[in-house]
Amino acid sequence: MYFSSGGQPRRMQPFSDEDASIETLSHCSSFSDSASVAEEGKGDEQCAAASLACLLCIQLGAGIESEDVFKTLKPIFKNILADGTANIQTRQACATSLGVCSLVAADDILDVYATMECFESLFAKSYVKEDGTRSVYNAQTTVLHINALLSWTLLLTICSNTEVKRILKKHLPKLPSLLDCDDVNMRIAAGETLALLFELARDVDAEFEYEDLESLCAKLRALATDGNKHRAKNDKRKQRPVFRDVLRAVEEGEFQTEMIKFGTERMYIDSWVIKRTYDAFTEFVGSGMNYHLQPKVFDIGPKGLHVEEIGFGFNDMFM
Repeated sequence: MYFSSGGQPRRMQPFSDEDASIETLSHCSSFSDSASVAEEGKGDEQCAAASLACLLCIQLGAGIESEDVFKTLKPIFKNILADGTANIQTRQACATSLGVCSLVAADDILDVYATMECFESLFAKSYVKEDGTRSVYNAQTTVLHINALLSWTLLLTICSNTEVKRILKKHLPKLPSLLDCDDVNMRIAAGETLALLFELARDVDAEFEYEDLESLCAKLRALATDGNKHRAKNDKRKQRPVFRDVLRAVEEGEFQTEMIKFGTERMYIDSWVIKRTYDAFTEFVGSGMNYHLQPKVFDIGPKGLHVEEIGFGFNDMFM
């Protein structure tokens, strides 16, 4: 399994069986040590502590234990994210871990919204300014903004309808500007976020219309068939299939269902909401995702993620 930190893949042992889980948890026998490392350790140590905390929350699942872990680490993660002088790789790792841990272990939706604002304060710096100019950031800072955007999008999947409407009004006019970023991963993250936002918008309001739909679709279509000679061939190959799906979602409200097999069971990913959640967890546990899917129900965060022989969906835990 690989965990991506700062854009660099790093091999980690997946939770593939009970022995692996027990072994991993044994390394966390003193969780206060992990928290201390996250707060006071060096860059590599802090990245490892952030990743370990996320894996621990996933392994514990929604409940008192994971909530206690998260309550200890949340202020540390937020302080590191807000500290512009902190190690950039550590900030990248904290952005990713804070998103997943919030989904799994946050016990208050208002706290989730506050965390989303923390992410907004980072990725919104990559938006085009009112005067039409864009700030220029180095590659590592761009990765930080991408991680913040992806975590924000992950938490967007559990927002109330009222919050979704507020976010649409605030961010939908600005997000398309990220499609013009030089970094292919930022363009892809922005495109997938737009697809998810349009999906949520239509769930909230069946009559939802976006006034700049024509120009947005033209931009998405151009990215889906990108022939820009100034872009690397690998970047164009990477983004074209993604933007074909994004264009279909924005223009037609459709999603290409994916089937994941694990053991004798099957899981159907049939929406952008489910895809973003599945992708976020797979990034951390890799092939160990099959182990976590074996129970009939895998509960995460304010809404439960349910896996059955015929599908995969969300259960509103606030009802």
